[in-house]
Amino acid sequence: MYSKYFQKLICENKKRKDLFPDKYVFRHARDKEYHTYAFKYENFKYNFYIQKKENCFIVHLYGDYSPSNFTKLLSFKDEISNEFENNNIKLIWKPQEESNSGTRWNIFSKLEVDNLEDETKWDKYIDWQISTMIKFLQILPKYTEKLK
Repeated sequence: MYSKYFQKLICENKKRKDLFPDKYVFRHARDKEYHTYAFKYENFKYNFYIQKKENCFIVHLYGDYSPSNFTKLLSFKDEISNEFENNNIKLIWKPQEESNSGTRWNIFSKLEVDNLEDETKWDKYIDWQISTMIKFLQILPKYTEKLK
C-alpha cells in the first residue's frame, strides 16, 4: 500500500519540482522509508524523510551542526515554531546526543490520519507533505543565515 502511495507522491513532486532546489525529486531509500538525498540549500543541509508511522505521516528534516551553531539555532526556536504555526504546521524539535561530528538534531512535523488505506484521502496527505517540505525550504534558511 505505501509503495503505491509513494509512487503517487513522486508524480506530484515531479509536477512541483521547480519549487525545490535543483529540482529534487523523492526516491525510495529503504523498505518503508522514503526520502530525498541530502542537498545543501542556503548554507543548510537538508535531508527529508517521509515516513508512515502508526496513524500519521511525518515530514522529517535532520542534520549535523556544531554544538555552538545548534545552540544558536535553538535561540530562534520559538520564532521559527511560530512562523510554521502561522502556516498551520506544528514543529517538533528533537535535539539528540552530541557526537564527534557535532550535534545531531532533527525537526519534524506530522499529520495524524484516520485511515492510511483510504486512497480517496491520499491527495490531501500528499499535498500536506509537499507543502510542508516547501515551507521548510522557505522558512528555515532565513534563520540559518543568522548562524554565520
